[in-house]
Amino acid sequence: MTQGDNPRAKALAASVALGLACAGAYAQIPGDSPGGSPQYRDATGVLKPGSGAVSPSNASSTGWTPSSNSGTMSGSMSAPASSTSTGNASGNNVPDNQAKPNNDGAWDPNTQPSSAPASNSTSSPRSSVDSEQMPLPAEPTAAGPASYGGYDPARESWIPYTSSGYIGISGGKPDLKTDCVAGTSCDDPDSGWSVYLGGQFNPYLGLQLGYLQLQDADRNGGDTKVRGVNISLTGAVPLGSNFSLNGRLGGTYGWTKTSVGTGVPAASGNEEGFGVAYGVGASWDFDRHWSVTLDWDRHRLNYAGDQKKDTDIASIGLRYRF
Repeated sequence: MTQGDNPRAKALAASVALGLACAGAYAQIPGDSPGGSPQYRDATGVLKPGSGAVSPSNASSTGWTPSSNSGTMSGSMSAPASSTSTGNASGNNVPDNQAKPNNDGAWDPNTQPSSAPASNSTSSPRSSVDSEQMPLPAEPTAAGPASYGGYDPARESWIPYTSSGYIGISGGKPDLKTDCVAGTSCDDPDSGWSVYLGGQFNPYLGLQLGYLQLQDADRNGGDTKVRGVNISLTGAVPLGSNFSLNGRLGGTYGWTKTSVGTGVPAASGNEEGFGVAYGVGASWDFDRHWSVTLDWDRHRLNYAGDQKKDTDIASIGLRYRF
């Protein structure tokens, strides 16, 4: 080659050097394989899949790893300043929100990032079904916590220091135990009724106030009138979810008025006083607030001649719980 050819030779040499530099740079640019794993070209242009992770054994020969975001060359992987990185087994630092290399060292873009919600991996497909199929709690009863109107401290009552109040009315057939002179009428009252209200100290113990009145009875040629006010402690024992046994123990302050026929040797007049009272019964709760009751009660009252006599009443009633 002559002296004048030197500029052309220099240009040709520069072109060849530029081509080799481009080929070397292209060999370091990763590409995507059909399966989704990164691929790399070596210095000769040969496509080599799955060579992205650099292990300690080949780090000296490779000398670079792709950047997690830009794909540029660097001596080692490093996460952006705003990301939190963790080290892998091969010594590379990998951001938590990026894909991780699998066991053979190849990058796996399908790896679940650590920032995924924990609930996705722990939720059970039965959880939503189970929550929808949970049984509803049974309504409590008047007898106790497991029954329809049961004891609830939040329920109001008209009696101080109690809750879960109720009112009721009952009626039935009375039985007077007063003396009867032979040859005269000795009828019992045709009916008697009572109204009452109550409240609960706890699910099983309460207090009840009531008023009772008996129809006039035809006895000893005259008639007998009975009125009374009752106060009693009450108790309840549940039988299943809708039935209960009830008991009462207290006293009744009664007023009685007795008249007799002419010439009948029997006491007459007005009496009043306090006597013991007690009773038993059962209730059926057919609704959250309503109950049907069956009761038997005995009141020991004062009658004419200062006699303490029993007055029994068997009744059926209806009770409403607040």
